[in-house]
Amino acid sequence: MTFLIETIRLGLHNLRLHMLRSILTALGIILGVAAVITMVSVGEGSKREALLQIERLGARNIIIRSIKPPDASNNAAGQQRSFISRYGLSRSDFEVLDEQFADAQAIVPVKAVGSEILRGALRTVSQAYGTTPELADVANLRVSRGRYLAPGDLADGAMVCVLG
Repeated sequence: MTFLIETIRLGLHNLRLHMLRSILTALGIILGVAAVITMVSVGEGSKREALLQIERLGARNIIIRSIKPPDASNNAAGQQRSFISRYGLSRSDFEVLDEQFADAQAIVPVKAVGSEILRGALRTVSQAYGTTPELADVANLRVSRGRYLAPGDLADGAMVCVLG
């Protein structure tokens, strides 16, 4: 027991003798622990945010795509437009899927078409999507100004565009 007390007394004496070294050591330990805690917190926060974004996109969604690359001979704009309109899942395919999967919460068709936009010397690639009003609920989309597609737009065949 006296050995333990003597060791503690000697340790305290050395701490007082080398005060700057002791303070710097304690500061290093404190900053090291704080850095580890901060890194773990940032990692956990990023993980939660990523999972939340995946959930917002619809982690429970099933995406069915029908994609066929165009032939090299189909370079003309008219041929490309006819290719886009005739290939892929059709409205009747969508109706069959809707009937076959009656227990699904929602089935939403989406047609994506990419194109290059030119204005003078400026060039950019654009992506346009054709869909139904139900996509807003399925993909958790929010409109900052104006409105999203309405069921009447689809029924009337209205020319409606949502930018974003």
